Amino acid sequence: QAMSMLDDACDQIGKRFLSDRLPPALLEPELSLTKAASSLSTSSKTLGNPHHDPTKKIWPNTLCRLVRPNIARLVIEDSKAVLYHCLDNSRVYHGTPLSPMEFEIDDAPALEQLLTTVEPHWIMVKDLIHG
Repeated sequence: QAMSMLDDACDQIGKRFLSDRLPPALLEPELSLTKAASSLSTSSKTLGNPHHDPTKKIWPNTLCRLVRPNIARLVIEDSKAVLYHCLDNSRVYHGTPLSPMEFEIDDAPALEQLLTTVEPHWIMVKDLIHG
């Protein structure tokens, strides 16, 4: 029971850290690989990456990774996998509450793989573990 309490406390600290921090200021190459790039420009060529099309679908052979380490945390709550992240945080302290994403518990191993896959590594969608 002590380990469960410790795990819960670490999750609370992690969520508070994500809530308190600023959203990451993405560099130009990082931004060009995100969905946000489509809202900035209709042509991905203007962002320096002619191979990236933000309107493309995600297929089993699509390569993916987290844009930066430590910007998200996976927490198991009420038999759901809940992903907390700071990407939507406001630049004003606590200006925007955390906006967690809920997934089925079976998706947790794949989410954990995504959270641990950061630059310079990539993972194919078909290689993600799904329970």
